[in-house]
Amino acid sequence: MMVPSSNLSSHVSAIFFCLICIFWLGCRSLDSSLEYSVRSGLAEKHEVIYYDVNGATASDLYQSMKKRKLTTVNGKMAYGYTSWRVDWDFDYAKQDGMCRGTNVHVTVASEMTLPRWEPGVDHRTSPLYKQWEHFIRTLKAHENQHKAHALSAGAEIAEVLIASADESCVVLRALAEFDAQMILRKYRDLDARYDISTRHGRREGTVWPPEQP
Repeated sequence: MMVPSSNLSSHVSAIFFCLICIFWLGCRSLDSSLEYSVRSGLAEKHEVIYYDVNGATASDLYQSMKKRKLTTVNGKMAYGYTSWRVDWDFDYAKQDGMCRGTNVHVTVASEMTLPRWEPGVDHRTSPLYKQWEHFIRTLKAHENQHKAHALSAGAEIAEVLIASADESCVVLRALAEFDAQMILRKYRDLDARYDISTRHGRREGTVWPPEQP
């Protein structure tokens, strides 16, 4: 859509600024194969991937996980990992002199990787197995917090896109994209700070081999 010539002078600076920001931050695409909630414009796609570990001692299990070669962003060994992305798309329509966002579609896709140990029957009542269960519970809790950041980002982006409005449809799209990218960056930063503050979950109990009392 074109901006009426009478509005160009008042909006050209905002358009120029926002388009530069969009080009710098990058735009997101939409996976149209998913179904969406009409009310919120938000859809979630979550997958858990397990990698099998083997062993009869805590050291055996540690070495088995180590062979998986999962690493954190700073190159240290990780027991689990959660990756996520937020994609969005929306249309806009003009009514009563205002252009508003419509047909908002936001998709949050996350993938969680976790270890899985399936010991023999004789190990399922052992102290080692109880320690492993505690370890997995705390690891899942940590990774679920990363997933929660993704969902919060998606919900906030959907809310902003649904509420977007401006006299110019060109300015609306530019500002809405800019706001969405800023929200995404905020939650990426929150994700990173969370790992720093918890030492990638160690302060929450995701330690293996188990620490001796």
